[in-house]
Amino acid sequence: MKTLFTNPTLFAILVMLVSACNDDILFQDNPNQETADQFWKTQDDAIMGINAVYSALQDVGTFGRWHTYVYDCRSDEVYNLSPWTELQNYTKFTHPNYNFETNMFVWWHMYVTVYRANQILDNVPEIDMDPDLKNRILAEATFLRALTFFHLGTMYGNVPIVLTESTPEDRPMQNTQPEVYQQVIDDLTDIYPNLPDTYPASDLGRATKGAARALLGKVYMQQHKWQEAATEFEAVINSPAGYALTQNYKDNFTDLNENNEESIFEIQFAEGEANCRDCPGGAEGSERAIFFAPSEIGWNEGHFRPWVLETFFEETTISGDVDPRLAVTMFYNKSLYDPNDPDTLVYGKGYNTRFGADNEKTWFRKYQNDYKQDFEAWQSGINCRLIRLADIYLLYAEAMNELNDIPTAIEYIDYVRERSDIPGLLTVKPSWTKDEIRSQLQNHERVLELAGEGTRWFDLVRWGWLDQQAEINNIMSRDEDFSYFEVGKSIFLPIPTHEVDVNPNLIQNPGY
Repeated sequence: MKTLFTNPTLFAILVMLVSACNDDILFQDNPNQETADQFWKTQDDAIMGINAVYSALQDVGTFGRWHTYVYDCRSDEVYNLSPWTELQNYTKFTHPNYNFETNMFVWWHMYVTVYRANQILDNVPEIDMDPDLKNRILAEATFLRALTFFHLGTMYGNVPIVLTESTPEDRPMQNTQPEVYQQVIDDLTDIYPNLPDTYPASDLGRATKGAARALLGKVYMQQHKWQEAATEFEAVINSPAGYALTQNYKDNFTDLNENNEESIFEIQFAEGEANCRDCPGGAEGSERAIFFAPSEIGWNEGHFRPWVLETFFEETTISGDVDPRLAVTMFYNKSLYDPNDPDTLVYGKGYNTRFGADNEKTWFRKYQNDYKQDFEAWQSGINCRLIRLADIYLLYAEAMNELNDIPTAIEYIDYVRERSDIPGLLTVKPSWTKDEIRSQLQNHERVLELAGEGTRWFDLVRWGWLDQQAEINNIMSRDEDFSYFEVGKSIFLPIPTHEVDVNPNLIQNPGY
């Protein structure tokens, strides 16, 4: 083994030389790399800066991968069969390691988004540029920060509200979930007038007034502020943007009709190589498709619970056919239900041929690329429709029902049913009570329309089902993973240990 500095005199001389060096000589900026002081000078800098905030939404901890595990796999709709035991346990409310990669990346990448948004809000006001564009960019950054805090508050509950550009020395104070939601409400209320209703084709995907008001309505819904939520949803429904349900339900989950008339806000993805993110030419694809594709195609990690499949067979279309949303939502063995379809195609190959005895398994079909290829690549280019009009219609119906306006609730539920040729509610039954409409939304309408889209967890929280052991027992009857759920604890994720260790102002969530 080599031993360095064996000569004591030489070592002493080197120590003195290094000690005598000026810090300015040892620590210099890379002349080939632009610094923050050199940036934030021009309108182009502002545009590049806001684009970097949108780019953060593509990362694995935001909406590129792990959000599907946090929201869908932890809900009662989906279970996770990952061979990675720690990941499977993570979706079963079992967290021996709070620094587990998924948990760390979700926290980190969400706060990266917040940091970048705050850079915009701190620096762009000083740039001499077109004032209308400046106001729009500031509003976009505020929307993206609000969106991120809404998810942080839902996932972790009590989190720091960081409203200025962070430094390594910062140890922000912790805020309660109601305080986080109020910050989101304040931000969205302040900025939506500065956002346009629509954009030209070159800027599709940026935050609009409709996106801000839809998100604002969603926050109010989680707080049971029904009238405030209804007001925001009405503004979206009557928006000059002209939102409408797509004629083809499937258009919401492929790359063939992105940013369409039903889309209110979606995360923009693009196919590419699985190389670095946030670097020149870096990856901008979603990793959802490869992780949730069936075995032989992908990682086989997401399956719908049997009750979800069964719910699709509770009603037929007006012409007596199976609800067309089922075939879009999941791969399933149609031959078990339809003798005229003996071998359902899954990525171009028959279900029974592929899976043999595993003839009752289901897999996600939403956001999969089977409609154009017989394989999945690491980076999928299908955009994530984070907010779409059908969700807003059903939330509006829920709010109006809670406000005792049953006719309006039925009207907007029927808009969603009619798109899939399902008979109107009053055709099914001549009268409905408030409790019946609530149950219909909870156990039927939102399941069939939105399964696998990350909305169910928000629903379970909003309905109070995760606050009561009796409700947990009910959920457990259709999702055995909820046997590990602890009321008062499992509704939130654990804050990563690393964050608690370095910040004395953070207190770990209850029960962890």
